[in-house]
Amino acid sequence: MKLRIVKGNILETAAEAIVCPTNRTLFPTKGLDLAIHKAAGPELFNEMNTMRKEHFPNGLSSGSVVATKAYMLPAKFILHTVAPVYKLEDISLLKKCYDNCLKLADAKEAKSISFPAISASDFGVPMEKSAQIVKAALQDFKGEKVEEVILVMTRESDLRVYAEILKELATTDYTGPIV
Repeated sequence: MKLRIVKGNILETAAEAIVCPTNRTLFPTKGLDLAIHKAAGPELFNEMNTMRKEHFPNGLSSGSVVATKAYMLPAKFILHTVAPVYKLEDISLLKKCYDNCLKLADAKEAKSISFPAISASDFGVPMEKSAQIVKAALQDFKGEKVEEVILVMTRESDLRVYAEILKELATTDYTGPIV
């Protein structure tokens, strides 16, 4: 499996599946979750409302993941994962987010998946801890369909942290283009 660590905007990533960190209600309120919903268009809001009402009226637990269409985004799927809040929830749930997203992407036969640093900004997980958890998830993943993982950082300092911790797993230039 190929791993790229890039600085950029996940909304512009050339991946078949992109990951959207969300909350238990699956209703976007801020940050990347809201940005993804706005960029994907009103159809995503409609699909999520139907999903909430019909399948998850009580919400989802941290570490869970659901898939939707990507609508106006260049991806095929959006994988919405319920991100744990640092110091309020068990941090092992963050690894479960990555594990479950990778498994679902593989089940949907996505050849590529793009992740932000889940829980690292809005939910308070230190970047070093986040990168270590990602490393463990990637090392444990045994899927057959996912050929490439793209880790998209918004800040140069975060890119450097991820690059250092994941250097033996990365297969291409850390600052390579997203597309």
